[in-house]
Amino acid sequence: MSSAPKLQLVRATPSAPEVERAVLGALLLTGEAWPKCVDLLHAELFHDEPNRQIYRIAHELWSKGGAVDILTVSARLRSEGLLDSVGGALYVSQLINGVNSTANLEYHARILIECHIQRRLIAIGSGATESAYTTADALSLLDTVSASVSDLYAYTQPTSLISAADGVTDLTDAKPGSFYTFGIPELDALATFQPGLPHVLAGRPGIGKSIVSVHVMWHLTQAGNVLLFSPEMTVKQVQARIVASECGVPYSTILRATMSEQERDMVASCIIRIGDRLERLKIDPSSGITPEQIRVRTERALKTSDVIAFGVDHLHKMSSGDRRVDREETARVSQCMEGLTEVAKRTNLPALVACQLNRQVESRTDKRPKLSDLKQTGKIEEDAALVVLLYRDGYYQEHPPMDDRMELAVGKNRDGATGTAFCPCTPAFNRMGVPFTPSFNPRKGFHNPDNRNSDEAPF
Repeated sequence: MSSAPKLQLVRATPSAPEVERAVLGALLLTGEAWPKCVDLLHAELFHDEPNRQIYRIAHELWSKGGAVDILTVSARLRSEGLLDSVGGALYVSQLINGVNSTANLEYHARILIECHIQRRLIAIGSGATESAYTTADALSLLDTVSASVSDLYAYTQPTSLISAADGVTDLTDAKPGSFYTFGIPELDALATFQPGLPHVLAGRPGIGKSIVSVHVMWHLTQAGNVLLFSPEMTVKQVQARIVASECGVPYSTILRATMSEQERDMVASCIIRIGDRLERLKIDPSSGITPEQIRVRTERALKTSDVIAFGVDHLHKMSSGDRRVDREETARVSQCMEGLTEVAKRTNLPALVACQLNRQVESRTDKRPKLSDLKQTGKIEEDAALVVLLYRDGYYQEHPPMDDRMELAVGKNRDGATGTAFCPCTPAFNRMGVPFTPSFNPRKGFHNPDNRNSDEAPF
């Protein structure tokens, strides 16, 4: 005996058609309704397609300063060939029936927001369910789903204006803010590493972007956990750079595992000494990482590890996540920079962004970079709170010196002065600051007589 088929429960899509009509009616009835809710409303909030089209047309008219009423909206719908598809002029005119007041307009708009969020959650869940059966990269799917859900919080933000007087006494009474230094004294005298903003380090390939980036992030581990996205370097390369800067054994020697017995002992003791700080540096070496992935992983690290800053080395190794955009480098870099700026703002973390300069630098007699040398796009300069241009004389010499000097030209500083900072630099040891002045003993290898390390530098 066969069992009876189970009935599937068909659920109605969350929507509020009567509220949609009431909102549209109020907007068509009086111009005073628009300022009350226009910053809350978007066309996608309307579930019914006719209502979505009517709102789109009405908003376009209002945003251009035109009259918005039954006649103007109907005329515009007719000119676009949409009047019949929305129900004709009769449907548009009926929207104002029963609208006596705009007092509850903001409340009605929030009902539409709630219904839209419900619909999006259903769509995200359905899409995630389908993709979970077919995708081979569950972690990437997790990032995508997390970002989609996180985007919905934008609809929940308050829209009331903030007075310039609100909290102004915090300027004198509040505790010091979470401002950090770069660990480069002369640069710290010109600028600060500010929360919620991107700070750009720019230079030609080989000039020392990674040296400076790793130095700054490593310096910040004295204050807390930091997150470094490294689409160019492997974890092992980052580790070797840090250890080289701390113990005086050349970076390449550590990386290639060609250390002498003495050097091996120096590296081992150094790793033990800085082990606690190494724990505070979180590294994500994903190649072609996207702004969406950086946002999700930074928000996750903020919750799980309480990170105080994040960095990206470097911008031009990122992907936008859209193959069509990635075909054109200027568009890709612009979109990635815009995405990193949004991540810094959303998390209120300071962001360090390394990027390349274009080849125009090499064609000049004086190869010191300028802001106009930023590669591909003006979006980098536009979004950055700080732009530091890197230069080393030794990079252009036939026989580069062991101890060089890094020039850090502040080309843009939104909240401070511009100028040039200088810092000793020893590329072989990935070191910024006082050089080791190492000597070589055939039996003992390199050693550091002064036993200097970056822990001694004031934070």
